[in-house]
Amino acid sequence: MKLTAYLVHGSQETGFTTQGAPSVETSLQSYLASQYGASSDPTTLKAERFKEFADVNTGGPSGEQGGSFALALGSPSAATHEQVASLTTAKQDQGGAKLVPFTLPGVPGSTGVHAVGSSSSSNAYWREGTCVLWVGDTDSSAPVIAAAQAIWGATHAHKGVCGG
Repeated sequence: MKLTAYLVHGSQETGFTTQGAPSVETSLQSYLASQYGASSDPTTLKAERFKEFADVNTGGPSGEQGGSFALALGSPSAATHEQVASLTTAKQDQGGAKLVPFTLPGVPGSTGVHAVGSSSSSNAYWREGTCVLWVGDTDSSAPVIAAAQAIWGATHAHKGVCGG
């Protein structure tokens, strides 16, 4: 499986649909220039053996926004490190919002946080092999959970860029 197999497809994120084709960055420099990689530490990513990054945007019927990404690294421990770092950054980016953790049944090692404030958002992170995966939206945790479960079900234990 290619890295894009680890992204949201179609309507896996309940109430949302993918917006356009996935974007794939195969060099560290192009990833660092992207929306997702701009605040990343290039030294850390080199040490973690950056391989590839893919993302896709999603949208809801009332203008809600969401997305999904997959970051392929050189080892499972590097992916675990980036999962923790991504969740920490997501929490910090929520300003004064109340943060409510949530679980993703059936997706081992996953972490989720719902920010409740002037604008709400939900983000979920998990690791599969050498990849860290994310799904998030500006709605609620239910669509994010559904998407993570669908991606896990379609990719877990299958041969692909993330392992299996």
